[in-house]
Amino acid sequence: MRDAIGEKPFECTVCSKRFTKSCHMVEHSRIHSGQKPYKCHVCNKEFRQSAGLHYHMRVHTGEKPYKCRVCDNEFSQFGQLNVHMRVHMGQKPYNCHRCNKTFSQNGCLKRHLRVHTGEKPFKCRMCEKAFRWSSYLNVHMRVHTGQKPYKCSLCKKSFRQSGSLQRHKCHSGEKPFECTVCSKQFTKSCHMVEHSRIHSGEKPYKCYVCNKKVRQSAGLNSHMKVHTDTEQKQYKCHNQFSKFGQLNVHMRVHMGEKPHSCSLCKKGFGQSDSLQQHTCHSGEKPFECTVCGKRFTKSCHMVEHSRIHSGEKPYKCYVCNKEFRQSAGLHYHMRVHTGEKPYKCSLCTKSFRQFVSLQQHKRCHSGQKRFKCTVCSKRFTKSCHMVEHSRIHTGEKPFKCYTCNKEFRQSAGLNSHMKVHTDTQEKQYKCHVCDKEFSQFDQLNVHMGVHMGQKPHSCSLCKKSFGQSGSLQQHKRCYSGEKPFECTVCSKRFTKSCHLVEHSRIHSGEKPYKCFVCNKQFRQSAGLNSHMKVHMDTEEKQYKCHVCDKEFSQFDELNVHMRAHGREAIPMFAV
Repeated sequence: MRDAIGEKPFECTVCSKRFTKSCHMVEHSRIHSGQKPYKCHVCNKEFRQSAGLHYHMRVHTGEKPYKCRVCDNEFSQFGQLNVHMRVHMGQKPYNCHRCNKTFSQNGCLKRHLRVHTGEKPFKCRMCEKAFRWSSYLNVHMRVHTGQKPYKCSLCKKSFRQSGSLQRHKCHSGEKPFECTVCSKQFTKSCHMVEHSRIHSGEKPYKCYVCNKKVRQSAGLNSHMKVHTDTEQKQYKCHNQFSKFGQLNVHMRVHMGEKPHSCSLCKKGFGQSDSLQQHTCHSGEKPFECTVCGKRFTKSCHMVEHSRIHSGEKPYKCYVCNKEFRQSAGLHYHMRVHTGEKPYKCSLCTKSFRQFVSLQQHKRCHSGQKRFKCTVCSKRFTKSCHMVEHSRIHTGEKPFKCYTCNKEFRQSAGLNSHMKVHTDTQEKQYKCHVCDKEFSQFDQLNVHMGVHMGQKPHSCSLCKKSFGQSGSLQQHKRCYSGEKPFECTVCSKRFTKSCHLVEHSRIHSGEKPYKCFVCNKQFRQSAGLNSHMKVHMDTEEKQYKCHVCDKEFSQFDELNVHMRAHGREAIPMFAV
């Protein structure tokens, strides 16, 4: 009767909620008191109502009396069957008021709302990490316990999640996910999605500190450790690591351990990723440059190559602001500032900044000269030296001064030449003997040998000594008869490149040296220097003809004059 007339005489003394029956009010009061008088004798779980215990016992007995007429699924409670039927009927009565997404169950809607509110009520008691859903916390706890309940029946590999076991398809070789661009196949859809970003160039993960973008979330996580000064690096081995796993992989470098081996060439690798990237046997180069069409085996190589076209140099030295295309270039460059030379020759104790420089240096001791000039058969220890030498024969001068258009065979020559135009070039190294200034310490060292009479480079044939090694090399050509510099017009050959340059002006008619007094031009600087004495009224004429007393400022002029008398020149200084 009370249900019909709506009478509710029983009121809760705590929250004032009213009930038609006293038993309902008693059950309700247990919410406030926390009383759970009904206990499961199997698992000791407690319940506020006898009905709750009754339904719970079906978990232990396996009883499922409610069966779906459509798919034959069975349920232990009638309410579960009702909710299940919404799947077949497409009924989703619960609507999210923020994004309008609909759900078949009220509980699903409540869990979904945490996405919008950011609420994470389930917290790990070991590491304080919080989760939106209890299922995520349960899976996370296996990280701490080491529990991996899902095991592969073929290789006995274990997994923390059932999804990871299902994706573990390496035995079947099945790769159902195919890239629509290059047709590469993958076992997991997430791997295919990440791969597709190589072609699209998409980098959806952005660092909020430096705005660097990466293709994968894992890449962003690793990058963020660069900015995290408080990142605890607790595992040390000269190098430092924030994770023990990183240290384990690094230790293989010291131990020489390479557990991952190529089945074709037996080459070993420290990491499985390195083995996968080892595609030299298949010849596969899936990464193509969109500008020049060059192909690469690794995406990182393609990215580095693309910077040649774009001119991008993202790595900058904080000391001198020099920029580099690759991080390795910056890493090696920093040794210039720190003075670090970790690679030491065991024979002469000379040290080098790079390992490849040490390898090239060792050829000096072995006498090995692998690189041979195809024109004159001269051999070199380094390929770069051979390339530079070949320009002597070809006359190629690829390095051009943008100020005066002078061309050079080597970049070092251009760099030295540019200091002529740089008025602001600081010459901080000064000779204490003659006050001549130099911009480089090495130049001062060479110059000091002039004052000290130091000539450390000696010819083994005539014992003549020279202040510079280059002068000794040019001198040796007197004995070998070698004339590597050939005129392209008349084929005349020379021992020195400067002689060839001066000779070439005969053919070209070029006279680059001009007198600022009378505008007369000369092919050689020596010609201009001699000519300038004509304009110097104060020039002392120290060479006198002993026949007619005519005086000359240069001995060569006296020598020519003496032929008029039919005699040899005898220099006599003017009184």
